[in-house]
Amino acid sequence: MIVLSASKISISFIVFFYVCVFVSTGTAGAQIASTEFPVIFEGDFPLNETVSGEMGSENVSDFYRLRIPESGLLTLTMKGPIRTRGRLILYDINGKTEIDKIRLEGRDPGIITAGLLPGDYFVEIERTDEEWSYQLEIDFVDEPASDPEPNNSWFDASALTLGQTTSGHLGYRRDGWIDRVDWWTFTVEDDGIVTVRLEPVREEARGELCLLDDDGAQELTKLSIEGTDPHTISFPVSPGTFFLRLDTADAEWGYSVYPEFTPAPLVSIARGHHHWTSAVSLAPGEEITGRLGFTASGYLATEDWYRVQADRDGVFRVNLFLERLPGETAGQGVLRLFSPDWSQEVNDSFNLAEGKTTASVELDPFPLGEYFVNVERTEGAWAYTLETELSPQELPEEPFHLARAVLLNGSDQGSIDDYNHTDWWTVTTDQNGILTVSVEADGEMRSDFRLYDTNGTRQLANQYIGSTTSGELSYPLQ
Repeated sequence: MIVLSASKISISFIVFFYVCVFVSTGTAGAQIASTEFPVIFEGDFPLNETVSGEMGSENVSDFYRLRIPESGLLTLTMKGPIRTRGRLILYDINGKTEIDKIRLEGRDPGIITAGLLPGDYFVEIERTDEEWSYQLEIDFVDEPASDPEPNNSWFDASALTLGQTTSGHLGYRRDGWIDRVDWWTFTVEDDGIVTVRLEPVREEARGELCLLDDDGAQELTKLSIEGTDPHTISFPVSPGTFFLRLDTADAEWGYSVYPEFTPAPLVSIARGHHHWTSAVSLAPGEEITGRLGFTASGYLATEDWYRVQADRDGVFRVNLFLERLPGETAGQGVLRLFSPDWSQEVNDSFNLAEGKTTASVELDPFPLGEYFVNVERTEGAWAYTLETELSPQELPEEPFHLARAVLLNGSDQGSIDDYNHTDWWTVTTDQNGILTVSVEADGEMRSDFRLYDTNGTRQLANQYIGSTTSGELSYPLQ
């Protein structure tokens, strides 16, 4: 009797500067915004030299206008005597937005560093105590902003090419605006792993790198950026368009970014079968491949469904073989097999991290009907091969319907279980007398035992077998 087992250069250039001396009557920003400066000095001044000045009794502030010809890094170094008291302020192009400022006290140099886009900027030296002299050193290093602007949101993101390095820059200022974010986009055409490698070029680099889905809103993965060490993120994706967002934490720094794509193993033969209502049809003995754990358009593929139509009785078995993705160590899931009425389920789990890369389920016996196979991903991304097998039954064919009644010749055996609720047998005789049919079981039967006429419609005898293991029916034949 069969028992069912459920079983991811410094450059020099010319600076035109203007000096305006006046008595401060309000904030420096307000005066700059509302006053046309008279030109006191106009000429060429090499950046690698210093500007000298005196802060007299009637001279509260000195102003310099700096003309920046291209993107780069400006450094202002202020040196004064021990009695220096005041402030050094750098203003934006509009002459009123403070980019940076520092307090001057004593001989210690005051230093301001800022990344600037092309334009005219303003420097103010302000005295807050007694008279003193100073030296202002101006240095500028050319660092072109290599990424196309604007690329400050997902809808104007710049295109990246998979397998190629692209340069960018963050933190430059102009017109009161700071380039705090860069957006990039790329497209993949298959399931696989996207890996993005970011290399900042300045130790001051601070920010965040984030990979987003095609709506530019759903974050798939991200990490913090600090220093010049390479930073890498990776993520399993399906075909689609994706975005890369790079933010700076108020620092100015350049970077290089390198995106690459590694296709997943095997081919996903069928797509869109992530619910039992859209299950892919398989024949017994057929093999198919698929992939799970990949994301696109806001959807994460977590399960595949298949249907199998059995045209004969037998032992049905499903085998699953997993394929690991390059660089991936995580991968868990469950393989399930359901009976036609969904009342029975057998399952087996697998875990790549633990070295278990296969799963198998079977139903024994396997009566006729449509069965469903479910492959579910619980962790990671992986590819798989699914095999189905249908082996003939070792016992006689189960007579679970009147039309399939088996001729009972002497004695025979069968089985009643959760999948096979009814057996039909045929008894043939050409003699009059008492027909007696008996049954014995290897456990409590708790079943109806009936005898019908020749067309199987009229009941001749009936016995309910309860807690016993045997039963007997008799009927006189004439």
